[in-house]
Amino acid sequence: MANLKKSPDIGVWIAAAVALLGAALIASNMQMAFNLGDGLMVAAAVLRALMMVETKRRCTQSPPDMLALTAVQSGVLALGCLVLALSSSDGLPALPQSMTFWGSTGFLVLLCTLLAFFAQNYAIARSSPSRAAVLLGSEPLFGRFICGDVSG
Repeated sequence: MANLKKSPDIGVWIAAAVALLGAALIASNMQMAFNLGDGLMVAAAVLRALMMVETKRRCTQSPPDMLALTAVQSGVLALGCLVLALSSSDGLPALPQSMTFWGSTGFLVLLCTLLAFFAQNYAIARSSPSRAAVLLGSEPLFGRFICGDVSG
């Protein structure tokens, strides 16, 4: 059984700092003002960390079927989004009719959500939560260097 109370090594801390720097570059364009969006990003990062640690804990007890785990996580996410959408005081907006919209949405759901959940679960089961988190948390930094300044 993995020891989840062990502190990450120095390499993980350095990688986490680099990932945080990447997120700061994208989110603030180096303007040091903290706003609601930044707070939501911090909350999302904390929830992601809790989910990774809990996934690892459950994977060490009895290795789950990764497709089933991904399906449950995706179902909970979809249900949460539906509840939030239905609880909106404005109601649901009209659905777009454009095939471009639905094609793009399908691509994002399949590759950027479902595949990402599956890859995250697979990585967590075979590695440590901190290593998986650093890899996933480095995405903003990679995006910044690959795409350049997209702030307009």
